[in-house]
Amino acid sequence: PPALYHPIYEKYTQDGNTVIVLTPSAEVSGTYRSAEVAAADFPGRDIRIVDTRTIGSGLASIVLEAHRWAKEGLDADTIIERVKDMSRRERVYFVVDTLEYLYKGGRIGGAKMLVGSLLQVKPILQFKNGRTEPVESQRTKRRAMARLKELVYSDCPRHDGALLTIMHGDVEDEAKALAEEFKNQLGISSVRIYDLPPAILVHAGPGVIAVSYFTEAA
Repeated sequence: PPALYHPIYEKYTQDGNTVIVLTPSAEVSGTYRSAEVAAADFPGRDIRIVDTRTIGSGLASIVLEAHRWAKEGLDADTIIERVKDMSRRERVYFVVDTLEYLYKGGRIGGAKMLVGSLLQVKPILQFKNGRTEPVESQRTKRRAMARLKELVYSDCPRHDGALLTIMHGDVEDEAKALAEEFKNQLGISSVRIYDLPPAILVHAGPGVIAVSYFTEAA
């Protein structure tokens, strides 16, 4: 709620400082609107609210980079421009283990749910333009994971600047194994692993595994 932002805004703007608020995608979260409503109670204060158009580990990567830039002394305009550039360059793919939650969320019909379940279809989705969109479907989890890796290898930079992270829904061992494979194949020294946020889990369900990274160009 907006009230949560009041003490933060009061504390960090009272000396004339600029506050940059980086929110999850406004398409799936009310955070942006809450931050905006709260900022209206501080007229004359320099409060910048940025919709990062992403969620989960990608948002975490953007926040950590923005914090580093602020510590380095970059001005607010430059930081915000870099944040927007990162948002444009992010790729997020995830493999869904069951169609049940896509059906419950109204993203697929009952017939598709029935046929897909019988055929053991595993959808590959992406988070793009601030919302979840389908990419393709594969028969079996193994094939879906193989295709996920192909998508990552096709344009993920082969260095730590990719900021590659993995998210999962209660499949930590699988996430750890995937992280090791990506480190070996892409020459990346570190891959952070996160639990998936509710905004994805409500649509994807348990067993989902997701990958976020940043390309060289949008």
